Amino acid sequence: MWANASTKTEFITGKFGIGPFALNNNSQILTMLYGVKFKTGTFMDKLNARRLDLSMDRYGKPILSWLSGLINAHVDVAKDPYISRLNVNTYTYNLINLMIRAGFGQDTFYFTTQPIMKQLAVAYQNAASQFGEQSGGSKYRRQTEACEKLMENFIKTNFEMPSDVVKLKDMMKVLSGHFSKTLGISMDRAVEVLLSKDNDILH
Repeated sequence: MWANASTKTEFITGKFGIGPFALNNNSQILTMLYGVKFKTGTFMDKLNARRLDLSMDRYGKPILSWLSGLINAHVDVAKDPYISRLNVNTYTYNLINLMIRAGFGQDTFYFTTQPIMKQLAVAYQNAASQFGEQSGGSKYRRQTEACEKLMENFIKTNFEMPSDVVKLKDMMKVLSGHFSKTLGISMDRAVEVLLSKDNDILH
């Protein structure tokens, strides 16, 4: 039964994944033509990933080839469902397209295959299921609450939190201060280092 459920999930991934990557494939041409960039001071700017008009990623590979490859991977999902192992699904479609188009290349999948990212994807998809509907509320609200709850538990398990800090947004403030105090850098800078092609944490 587990095998049947796994196969069903893979086919659903293939069915819904073609559209988002085909759309971004076309959009990439437009952003290249018009030189689209993020504004200075945005989160993407802090990650040194401010451009959406790139033709090559940080490793010198064509970005359009990445997007075309992801389209083909969804078409051929029945033959080789490797995209499921890379955590390519409805939860990560937007993130993957953004990172690929911003030039992160293969590092995109080092990030999406982290255990917490896979857990978030499962929680997100389960909240949208028929079983999730029984709990009431809109699908978006259920998905948001499921991911926030998972992140709260993850942070509590891996970081010391004051007893009065129970909400995710407050936890993130504490973590930001923790990074600044112990590492001497901001959380934004820590994320930038983590996603750097030169680090050996994710690779």
